[in-house]
Amino acid sequence: HHKNKYTHCYGFLNIFLSLLSNYEPDSVAIAFDLKAPTFRHKMYDGYKANRKGMPEELAAQLEYAHKAVRALGFHIIEKEGFEADDILGTLAAYGDAAGDVQTLIMTGDRDSLQLISEHTAVLLATNTDYVYFDRNAFFEKYA
Repeated sequence: HHKNKYTHCYGFLNIFLSLLSNYEPDSVAIAFDLKAPTFRHKMYDGYKANRKGMPEELAAQLEYAHKAVRALGFHIIEKEGFEADDILGTLAAYGDAAGDVQTLIMTGDRDSLQLISEHTAVLLATNTDYVYFDRNAFFEKYA
């Protein structure tokens, strides 16, 4: 089965649109990593040294994902020196501090499970779907 060059972008959009339909959020923020080094790289030369970079075919599709998200009317938040996960964590912290905001983070990065709180849940993306984790679901699976 031959994958065309838009497979990853199509999968991202399918999951994203499904999320919007199922959860009907009041507002949405989308964060992507930039190519520039982060503050962690600057502090420690070996940061992510053993981690494989993004596959070239996936990196090429990011431009299309950006365009599609913007065409749908959403804003992308990026900041040089910070990873997308840093931005998502900051937004979750603002939601927690507000006390009356429920934050839902959709990501493929299991490290984001540490952001789960009383006011923050994580939708952990798989290849074709996502798994909802609030505090109860997290302890049920990992305790």
